[in-house]
Amino acid sequence: MTDILYRGCTVPSRLPHIEAAVKYVLEKIGANVPDMENEVCCMEPVGLRPMSLEAWKGAAAIIAGKAAGRRIVSICDGCTISLDSASWHTGSEVIGFMELLHERIDDIRREVMLESGLKLALFPGCHCEAVCERHGSSAVGILSDIVSAAGAIPVRVKDSMCCGGGVSGVNDELSKKIREEAVNVFAESGVDAVVTSCPFCFVQFDSVARFRTYHVAEIVATAMGWGADASSYHRA
Repeated sequence: MTDILYRGCTVPSRLPHIEAAVKYVLEKIGANVPDMENEVCCMEPVGLRPMSLEAWKGAAAIIAGKAAGRRIVSICDGCTISLDSASWHTGSEVIGFMELLHERIDDIRREVMLESGLKLALFPGCHCEAVCERHGSSAVGILSDIVSAAGAIPVRVKDSMCCGGGVSGVNDELSKKIREEAVNVFAESGVDAVVTSCPFCFVQFDSVARFRTYHVAEIVATAMGWGADASSYHRA
């Protein structure tokens, strides 16, 4: 057992359909990634880390201790960048769920039952892009490969956009401006929806902007036959 799943706070509390899709995909591809027990908050850097560097380091050390030498697979990209940034302090290896999907892309192709043909705008999000770059890969490239493997059509839109979630609640006008810029690009591209790996981006585009949005786990799980009704967690 070499991996352990860190779910974070946002997904279990606000977006449990994403966790359900992740668990379905892991089972289908035969990945043994058990939940971390008694998780603590990662002190995600956009909000909490600047308040207390020592508290952030302490939380990361607790999480690393619970991993007990196993690689941490994080569902939330905010958690991924937080824990990966702290790896110099904890020594833990951390990857995002999307990176794990890319490692197992042949298994995804093998398990796909239904090719949706949806045209999906690729939006991995700032945190995912930063982590993947640090790991020597391209977040957009990885997401494109996964979407294609799952039988949908990846559409690369404007690079280096932000969802505006990082300043939401601090400067709502700026958050709205950033979010609307991205949504306008999606609409002009003629896509059916946007696909992201970040729960914060999902909330910004689906719940706030009401633009049809999917988490990458939903796209892959549905292609593999996942029949759960997640419509109540979508606003678009």
